[in-house]
Amino acid sequence: HGSRRGFEARIEEIRASRPTTIAKAAYELHKAEGPMPSKYVELEGLTSCEKPLKGSTEEDLVVAHEQRTYKVERVEERASDGRINSRTEDTLVNVDLQRRPLLVADRDAVEYEQRLELFKGLIDKKETEANSFGSMLSRSKYMKELESLKEEYEAKKRCKTVLSVDQSSVNIQDLMEKKRTSFKPPTAINVNVNVNTDGHAAYPKRTLEGYRVVDREVPFGKPVYCLGKVTLDKSNNKMVLSRDTSKPFIFQYGSEEDALANAEFYRSMSTWGSYGFASTGIAIIAYSFVQNYQRPKADE
Repeated sequence: HGSRRGFEARIEEIRASRPTTIAKAAYELHKAEGPMPSKYVELEGLTSCEKPLKGSTEEDLVVAHEQRTYKVERVEERASDGRINSRTEDTLVNVDLQRRPLLVADRDAVEYEQRLELFKGLIDKKETEANSFGSMLSRSKYMKELESLKEEYEAKKRCKTVLSVDQSSVNIQDLMEKKRTSFKPPTAINVNVNVNTDGHAAYPKRTLEGYRVVDREVPFGKPVYCLGKVTLDKSNNKMVLSRDTSKPFIFQYGSEEDALANAEFYRSMSTWGSYGFASTGIAIIAYSFVQNYQRPKADE
């Protein structure tokens, strides 16, 4: 999972950052200079995609669904003392993966759209009030305020509440969750028996017992925590989350608290691991010293 220094860098960034929303990040990037501005941000969102897939059950919607099929065989082998040992062996025979491009959506995307509608209603109301002013001076001043509100509304309206995730930054397999495991018996028993010249069955002997099918999924709408670089392409108003080569990148299920707890846990594990290696090294040196110290006495 990484070194102690790497986990310390993660912990520092998590503690120093404050979660924002995709819409707020978009608003700031639209104001930034250049055609493709970027910003290192901390986000709490939901897994999403266009046209979600059906999962292993009709009720489930998923971003990705993977079905792995394993051939299950009973293997019998003759030991050196003549006894027959039996074991079960699984062999992966097929992988069926269906997926959509991974997106992250704001957790309050619906509320954001509702606030925009309320903002638009307020502007319409003020525009009606402006037309009722008798004084041209008062009406002119009111219209300037109204134009400012309209500009703010348009700026917020073009802010997306969803972004794409760079496929090279996140391995979809790391997000897969086991949904269910089922077993399918073979349509006919298939026994592979080798026959020796002396008439006895040869070993190993394999018997097909069936197929184990494992369904794994990336859920749609599951909370995720993201720490990385967000880039806005102003030409198409699309944003992409990717790695920043100079800073930690995190993409995992849960919240900021979960990400911090996870980083602290692995930091502790790496610390104890280094102590373990150090202890092992000391033990080896001590053992070597004792052996070298005692050897002359044994030779006398």
